[in-house]
Amino acid sequence: MNLFNHNSKNVYLLNNNIYDGIIYSLAKNKNIDMNFNEAKEHKKESLKNADESVLNLFHVVITPANTDESAKFIEDFLKSPESFNDESCKEYCSDGNYEVVSFKKETVE
Repeated sequence: MNLFNHNSKNVYLLNNNIYDGIIYSLAKNKNIDMNFNEAKEHKKESLKNADESVLNLFHVVITPANTDESAKFIEDFLKSPESFNDESCKEYCSDGNYEVVSFKKETVE
C-alpha cells in the first residue's frame, strides 16, 4: 500500500487501484501494536468519541498491524464492507498484532 498526493488530494494505492482519501491510524501510540481484544476496545472508544460526520464519511476498522496483511484486508473489505465484522481481520493476521484505522468510504457516482 502506497500513500501519495495526486491532484492536491491524498490518495492511496492498493494493488494498483487508487482510492480517494487517506488511511489514518487511530492508535494512541503508533509504536505499540495491540492484541485483538485491545484493538476491539480501542475501536469501541474511537467510535464513541467520533463526530457523527466522521462516522458517516469514514470506515473505522481493525486491521492487522503488518502493512502487507493490512493492505490485503482493506482491499478485500472494500469489495464488500457489509460482509466483514471485527473478527474478519483475524483471517488476515499472522502475528496477533492489530491496529485500528479509518479511511474514507467510497462513493458511487
